Amino acid sequence: MSVTLIPMSATEYPVFLESSIKSYAESGVKSGRWTAGEALSQSRQQLTSLLKNGVSTEDQYLLKIIVTETGQNVGHIWLHCPSDKRFCFIYELYISENHRRCGFAQSAMLKAEEFAASKGATKLELHVFNFNKEAQALYQKLGFNTFSLNMRKEITPTHEPNTICNN
Repeated sequence: MSVTLIPMSATEYPVFLESSIKSYAESGVKSGRWTAGEALSQSRQQLTSLLKNGVSTEDQYLLKIIVTETGQNVGHIWLHCPSDKRFCFIYELYISENHRRCGFAQSAMLKAEEFAASKGATKLELHVFNFNKEAQALYQKLGFNTFSLNMRKEITPTHEPNTICNN
């Protein structure tokens, strides 16, 4: 089945926003970026900052993923396509749980490429958390390459005074 991307309405936006805040907070905790106690407020602050004017925020595109043959909404994709840049950034791709593993994510990503190209973009970028191996496999299958890698090591804080090496 093919999909079509259509703009999200202002009345659909509050449901999208709350769902995205919760999902991003959960990913932030799972990745170790935030504690459970701070995750929702951090997520809310970041997303509302990016989407200052909701669906009318300049250069932000909130698009529903609609099955072309049936008209059924199976998810959404959020792209940021700055008019002064030659790239679009995918902030979020979401397929509802009962529609996963049906090819909708792949179809939506291909439509997102077409959308980005229509905005003059020559690159499509995204971030994926390391724990999300399924998404990584999809993006690699679609030709995405890793161009940056963040790494982290957990350490135990000490209360030892700082020393300076005098060699």
